[in-house]
Amino acid sequence: MMGVSGQANVSAVGVGLLGLGVVGSAVAKALLSRDQSKERKIPLALVSAVVRDPNKLRSIDLGQSIVTDDPQAVIDNNSVSIVVELMGGENPAFDYISSSLKAGKHVVTANKEVMCKRGNELLRIAADNNVELKYEASVGGGIPIIGPLTNDLVANRIQSIRAIINGTTNFILTKMAYEGADFDDVLAEAQSLGYAEADPTADVDGFDAMYKLSVLARLAYHTEMPVEGIHREGIRDIHSKDFRYAGELGFT
Repeated sequence: MMGVSGQANVSAVGVGLLGLGVVGSAVAKALLSRDQSKERKIPLALVSAVVRDPNKLRSIDLGQSIVTDDPQAVIDNNSVSIVVELMGGENPAFDYISSSLKAGKHVVTANKEVMCKRGNELLRIAADNNVELKYEASVGGGIPIIGPLTNDLVANRIQSIRAIINGTTNFILTKMAYEGADFDDVLAEAQSLGYAEADPTADVDGFDAMYKLSVLARLAYHTEMPVEGIHREGIRDIHSKDFRYAGELGFT
């Protein structure tokens, strides 16, 4: 178990977390590890972490001085310069992000849904308040793709986007295709490995990919692509025999 003092070092940049789930806990651990590293170039200090249930047992122990269920402990905290939003969903994430930006704080988010539905609005709020809103982690953070589309490739004419942008469904379909496994069994395995959420709806029903596609389309083609205009189809009705038939017909 790991702990941290609630007081940020004077010379450090204070960070506040909104959400302390699987991703949020990993970010907290990375911040603490970075804080203890002698090689750090920019000192960061975890000041506060907002959760729904402060009493819930988690993989990281930050102490009562850090963990809270009050979002204002981050938004109104003068010691926090950077807010990292990892809650997911449109609400209340939008309100927390917009309030943080208006409070003069930089925001980093991995929330593809809020960036899909309210991204332009949030970016305008950030610009109006002279702060940064970074969302590289919302789509293909390991590639990366948001930065290149925003900066490096901005002068290019993008003709098409083809990508595997949902790791959970990629894992499930790969297992089904090459091992002949059933959907329910592979989904359970993905959940046990932490690849899929307890509620896998966003992944297996295509919502996650739909949100990401909308964000990428906005950047690549400089236009809005509302989710209502995107065809969405999940993978729940795909069976292992479908891969066998596809192979017999020469499609795999």
